[in-house]
Amino acid sequence: MYITAVAVWSDSSSNMVIIAIIVIILKLYYSNNIELISPIHDKNDRTFPEKKRNNQSKFLFRNLFVLRSQSFTVMYIATGLELEKSLNIALETGYRFIDTAIGYNNEPIIGKVLNEWISAGKVTRDELFILTKLPCYGNRPEDVDKFIKQSLHDLQLDYIDMYLVHLPIGLFKNGKSEYSEMELDKSTDHLKIWKKMEEQVHNGRTKSIGLSNFNIKQTQRIIDNCKIRPDSLQNENHLYFQSPDVVEFCKHNGIILISYSSLGMKAFREAAGLSWNNKQLPEMLENDVLVKIAKKHSKTPAQVLLRFINQKGISVIPKSTCPRRIMENFQIFDFKLNTEDMDALRNQDDGEAGRIVRFQMIKNIEDHPEYPF
Repeated sequence: MYITAVAVWSDSSSNMVIIAIIVIILKLYYSNNIELISPIHDKNDRTFPEKKRNNQSKFLFRNLFVLRSQSFTVMYIATGLELEKSLNIALETGYRFIDTAIGYNNEPIIGKVLNEWISAGKVTRDELFILTKLPCYGNRPEDVDKFIKQSLHDLQLDYIDMYLVHLPIGLFKNGKSEYSEMELDKSTDHLKIWKKMEEQVHNGRTKSIGLSNFNIKQTQRIIDNCKIRPDSLQNENHLYFQSPDVVEFCKHNGIILISYSSLGMKAFREAAGLSWNNKQLPEMLENDVLVKIAKKHSKTPAQVLLRFINQKGISVIPKSTCPRRIMENFQIFDFKLNTEDMDALRNQDDGEAGRIVRFQMIKNIEDHPEYPF
């Protein structure tokens, strides 16, 4: 059983839209042509308490297996009509997992396209897996209901498959559209917010809940105090910022780790003026060690990076504007990196110096008690 995915993102300041066509492959039964990582939850594993997992999550994750996954992103300046066209193409190709967020400003377009497909009988709701996120300017318990209802309305859905807390900090929007103009809400209370997230599962608005951009300490605090555990964590993770402690933490706690910035997001970095702290790092896809390994396997550097991350059991969200490369990114299951390859690539990790996204676009973010994360 294969479930494919599309992640959609837009920046309101530049009208830049990123469509990340994610492939998160799920498996219910053993298949010889796919490499199995491990079940998300072993009922005999006492480190993963049964009482902490909701019934919908049992269906979605305990009975399924997360396998090697690859994703594809198309980045370009787009209008609403162009986004509709791209989403239709993705669905026609077979993608069924859509990752978006209120902060991406595109849920109404996604809802329109999905409604057209469902109404026309091209796809059923059960065949789709829709993930969206609580915006940081809604990170207050009294706002969770409002924003998930807004997402449900805009997406034209009766329920969401997975709902994430997008950031561990809160903002006051105050009528502003740019993060640089919003004010910090220093009273962010993760436990109170999570309690309201759990209510969304109980009232049927979402089947599962998770986190995005949370660190280990923040995630552990939720695990220690929750009734429903986080099902996923979506964080930056790539060749120069591998976060092995986060990877191990997620595996130990049965959390699906989804990596963004997997290929270094060069185009977005240049457009947004972002860079890793270590200015000496070469462009990710031009890394000498990576290029050498790619030549050995007759693969592209991007394919090797995707394979590297996937062999560690992580789902990825790379970006590309090139149709040929989008197709090439599918072709990562016909080879395997050996121990020498994996070790060489692990040695490229530069820790915090390799981080790209530090959310400096948020005014005075350093003053928030939950920063850094």
